[in-house]
Order: sequence, then structure tokens, then C-alpha cells
Amino acid sequence: ITSNTSHVRVKRRNQTFFIPTSPSDSFAYIKEEICRALGGDDAFDPKLMRLYIDNTDNDAGDADEGKETKKGPIPDAALLSDHDVKNDDIIILEVDEV
Repeated sequence: ITSNTSHVRVKRRNQTFFIPTSPSDSFAYIKEEICRALGGDDAFDPKLMRLYIDNTDNDAGDADEGKETKKGPIPDAALLSDHDVKNDDIIILEVDEV
């Protein structure tokens, strides 16, 4: 991986998706890429997907002490940079069953 390439890991149950990203990508883009990986919009409706930032493995140390943890699903229009998502960060995917 070059320094210009970054990705996020999207985890759902026993699946992990590695999505190439840039800080200006939206969470809607992440959902589209997951759908594409699963075979298109027929596999999952992006409207039924909810994405969350995984804050359970924060190894940044004292720098993040006292920093508010983001809760609730991330809006589709939000950018990765809005939520300080960096290379190799983990995003949790939940899908509503129809």
C-alpha cells in the first residue's frame, strides 16, 4: 500500500470488507461499495444499512482521553473526515432484516 492509498475495514458478523477510501468520501459511498461487493443493490438495500464508528480499540493513548465517543448511526451525507476516520479504521455495519 502506498502512502496515497487508504482504506477502512467494514465489519459485519463474520465478514470484513476492505474499502479503498479518501477523507472526502461519504458514508453513502461506503454503503455503495459494500453493495457492489455483495453483488449489487439486490443483495442489500443501502437504506437498510447503518454504519457506526468502532471505538473499542482506541490505541491513541492519552491524546483521546475525555474525547466524546460518537454514538448512533452515521448519516449518509457525512464525510470520513467529519468523523476523523483514518486509514485502517474499523466501521461497524448493521443491516435491518426485511
